[in-house]
Amino acid sequence: MKLIVKAAKAGKAILCEKPIDLDTATVNACLEQIKDCPVPIQIGFNRRYDPSHAAVAKAAQDGSIGKLEQLIITSRDPGMAPVEYLEIVWGDFS
Repeated sequence: MKLIVKAAKAGKAILCEKPIDLDTATVNACLEQIKDCPVPIQIGFNRRYDPSHAAVAKAAQDGSIGKLEQLIITSRDPGMAPVEYLEIVWGDFS
């Protein structure tokens, strides 16, 4: 939270990977401190659009999995990266 406030007051755009904090009061205090700062702020969640996460979200929202009591997600990459990408990152595999 301290870095978000510091960046906002310095006029910097902010991208914060979720969560800002585990305590809602702390998140609300952060918002209160930066609400008048004219900078964009985005909270990132890089898995939001993965097909598996989207399917879980849809099933929770439409009730097809029943009443949700608790959700624990262990997240891993959905599959191997393409060879073309790996060659850029790690070099030629041939």
